[in-house]
This record gives sequence, C-alpha cells and structure tokens, in this order.
Amino acid sequence: MQNFEYLPNRRFQFQDTPDSGVFSDIQESWNLTQGEELDLGLVFHNSKTLEFCVKKITWGDQEALLICVSDAERLIQLEKADTQNKCKNSLLRSISHEMRTPIFAMKSIADTLSDSERLSEEEIESLSILKVSSKLLECLVNDLMDYSKIVTDTLKVNLVEFEIQELLEETFKMIQIQAKKKNLRLNLRIDELLPLTGVSDPLRLQQVLINLLSNALKFTSKGIIELTATCTFSKKLKLSVKDTGIGIPADKLSSIFEMFEGSSNRSLESNGCGLGLNISRLLVKALGAKDLKVKSEFGKGSEFYFSLPISEEVVDAVAESGSQEIIPNEMSNLVEIRNLEIPDNHTYTEPEILIVDDNDFNRMIMACTLRINGFKFLEASNGQEAVYVFKEQLQKGQKLKVILMDCDMPLMNGWEASIEINTLLPDPPKIIACSAFSEPEEIKKSYDSGMVMHLVKPVPNQILL
Repeated sequence: MQNFEYLPNRRFQFQDTPDSGVFSDIQESWNLTQGEELDLGLVFHNSKTLEFCVKKITWGDQEALLICVSDAERLIQLEKADTQNKCKNSLLRSISHEMRTPIFAMKSIADTLSDSERLSEEEIESLSILKVSSKLLECLVNDLMDYSKIVTDTLKVNLVEFEIQELLEETFKMIQIQAKKKNLRLNLRIDELLPLTGVSDPLRLQQVLINLLSNALKFTSKGIIELTATCTFSKKLKLSVKDTGIGIPADKLSSIFEMFEGSSNRSLESNGCGLGLNISRLLVKALGAKDLKVKSEFGKGSEFYFSLPISEEVVDAVAESGSQEIIPNEMSNLVEIRNLEIPDNHTYTEPEILIVDDNDFNRMIMACTLRINGFKFLEASNGQEAVYVFKEQLQKGQKLKVILMDCDMPLMNGWEASIEINTLLPDPPKIIACSAFSEPEEIKKSYDSGMVMHLVKPVPNQILL
C-alpha cells in the first residue's frame, strides 16, 4: 500500500494527509448511493500510472463495490501530445502573423518604387530581387501556417478557376534571378493540349511549385532546371520539376518527405526550415493528387512530379462531400470589390477612405500608396477609434466610402467595429479586411461582420488600388 502515490487529480481534489490515498477513498465509497460511480483519479505505482474508478452495486443480496483499474499511460501521452500540438499551433500562428507585417512592407515599397520612371537597370534588378525575396518569404510563412493546420487537422483548400499558363509563367519567373546568378539554364515546357483554365487552389499549387523549384535551386550547381506541364489521358494536369543536381541516394528516397528530413538527406549545405517537401506532399494530396512522387539518381539529378484533377467536376465533388466550405478567393490578381466603383481620375477634395490598423508601419505603407495615387484618407489605430472617426465625419456631413480594416486590434477588433459601423447607416461604407489572418473561419467571420472583402497581408498594390 505504501508504494502507491497520488498524482494531481484531473477531476477531484484530495486532502494531503497521512490517511489520504486510494484505499481510504474506496472505503468512503460505501457512502455512495446504489449504482453511483466515482472516479478516484490517477495513482502512480511501480512506474505506471493507473486510473481507479469505483461503482456501488448489489452482489447477490449484499451491497458491494465494483473497482475498475486501468492503465492510463496512453491517455496521458495523448493529452500531453494534444497540449503540445495546441501550443505549437498557437506559436506558429503568432509567428506567421508577425512575419506578414515586414513582408507587407517589403512588397509595398517594391511595388511603389517600381512605378518610378527614373530607375537605372541596376535599381530595377535590385527591386526584382526584393520582390522575389518577399514572395519566397511569404511562401515560407505559408508553409509554417500549413504546418500548424496539419497539426490541428484543419487544412483546407480553396477551389477556384484560374489560368494555368499564367500561374506557371509567374511561378517560373520567381527563380529566374537566382538561376541566373548560378548560371543555370531554365526550361518551361507547357503542353499545347493543356486547357487555358482549370479548377484547383492556385495559391496552394503555386506554393508547392515554389517549394520544389527552390529545392532544385538549392541542390543544383550546374546544368538545367525544368518545369513541365502536360495533360494526361485522364485530363489531369501533370507537373514535374526536374534538375541536374546532386540527386538523392537510393536509401534516402523513402524518408525525404518526412518532417525536417528533406534537406538533411542531401549532401550539400542547404537552408530552409525542413518543411517544404513534407507540406508539399500533403498539399498535393489535398488538391486531389494521389501522391507527390520522386525519381532520382545520385550524382545525376532528381525529378518530382504529381498529377491532379483540374476539371469543374472537382468543385462538384467537393460540394457533394460537404467536407469543404468554399471561401471567396481574395488573393487573385483580378479582384473587383463588389458594388464599388472608383473613377480612374481621382479628384477628391475630402477624405473618403479610412485606414484602420494598430501597427504604425502598416498604416504608413498604405498611406504612402494611397497618397501617391491621389487618394485622400484618414487613419485610426483600433476599431474603437475607427467608429469614433466615422461618426465624427458623419457629423461634419462627410461620408467615408471605403474602410481598410485590420482585424486583430486592441480595445475593439475589426469585426466588432465593422458590425457597429454597418448599423449606423442604411447604406454603409465598403469595409475591406486587410489582415494577416488567412484561416477560412476568420475570412468567413469578416463576411459575417459585414465586410465586402478579406485581403490577406501582404496585399499587392495592384489589388489594394
């Protein structure tokens, strides 16, 4: 009996006295009513964690106690793993949220400077490097976010129609500068039978291709990197990234898709967070592909390839399954704000736009972009201040037409402010969420609060304008 030791109970508190223990509690269980059960909690005994439960029953014509003892080690391990996963998810979401702010600044400054007509060739090349670097950093942030979603089993895709060749060319351009620095030859081969448009998640697809092309760049010091897109007999889009790099040893092929294993299985020094191949594999499966496959010969190069459906039946199948909720795609390059018309020649004399963001730097960047393009605007640092500014403008007889609203802010968040502002007028302003939140639930929350659009930071200037 002395070998038993109580662990902190998850359900009941026990007095810390010499008489306290599982046996004294069992003795007190005679006071239970017939059929009543009591969970006595966890007990540590001989390096094992046991869970004791007791139930008062009738055995023949006498009262008895039915005692159940079970091994709780597996349960505790699952609870610890669940807690750790939740902590990881919270940490990654926080990190990715904070990283989007400097990325937004980098992209906005690059876009603004690119409009200048007085740039030298060297400055244009430097801006191109800045744009590519910010896009690759954004891809890394998306990898972190996807990992957090995978951990919590909340990974979803957003299926929309997109232009296939345009996406491939845009993605391929992103590695051209780096390839040029390494004197690598790039080939983009697109099947003539490939349809102009397809249905999938273009952002996820581009994320996978960027991961694969970035890997090819890391491990190829000379030769060719080739991106090929073909149409299969079953009308699927087959994509492959092939390189003439160092290749992968045969005994390592089975483990390269494991978390944090991809880069360590190559012999050259590499960078990255070790998530790319693992997440890419999960993403292509989520997009409808059977798997992300690899062929490689050590010392000669590697080829990663997959085939995914791109027909409209994909959306129909998703709708029938009911497992996905289609969220409007606000990251497309062709975005039109519903029911909002902005003239080409801005001749505003009074501010008609309100920028709401608790980050001073974000407000500065958006203000600079709007000012250069001839817009007049006001600023607020939280939802409460936004409501006050909006009411103040109404009292002056001036109505704001557009509000660029951050979501996560102190005092009053953007969703709460949107709901309050929308109740003030029968014809409220167009409120656009500009947030680092990219979860489907948060995007839906923006629409439910009365916003007309949800833009995920970093927001390109051509979309913002």
